[in-house]
Amino acid sequence: MPVDFRRFVAHPRYGRGPGITGLDPDTDMTSASVFVHWHSPHGVRIPNTAIVADISKQVPATIAVTHYFDAMRTCADCGRPFIFFAVEQKFWYEVLGFPLESDCVRCVPCRRKQRGLEFHRHRYEEWFHLRDRTPRQDLEIAESALTLIEAGVFGKRVLERVRAILKAIGTREPVDALWERVSALEGLG
Repeated sequence: MPVDFRRFVAHPRYGRGPGITGLDPDTDMTSASVFVHWHSPHGVRIPNTAIVADISKQVPATIAVTHYFDAMRTCADCGRPFIFFAVEQKFWYEVLGFPLESDCVRCVPCRRKQRGLEFHRHRYEEWFHLRDRTPRQDLEIAESALTLIEAGVFGKRVLERVRAILKAIGTREPVDALWERVSALEGLG
């Protein structure tokens, strides 16, 4: 049954549909020359999308991967289907040096969101414990805390800290916008 790739999340570089290369090596596991990635079994990998791997650039593994295929995935966060493209895998495993055990579990928009949340968490933790923070650092702590509360990373108890920070800063335009976000979060119950 053909797959309707129009409903897949688009990748900003590679698009929504598979990258047809015409290469579909013998994937019979009895073949001594072809090893496909464990995360791309039949039914997940998209035929005729293979690209040749450069084993010398992969992190050493028990069994090196000789070919990457475009692989269908479901995002762990939003539940939408997306493609983990063969060219993207080649970049992950041969340029970035990710171990072959790594797998892509989020679509690009959810990966961006996750990185943004990690940035806010890092920024919050980096500056929260400083004794002599600048008003700019206080604003960034409040902004990061609100973003993490809105995403469900932090509980609403952190709102008390945000209120205290905002009260200490006083009133200015960026503070007013943060107060509006505090009010919206309090209204959610």
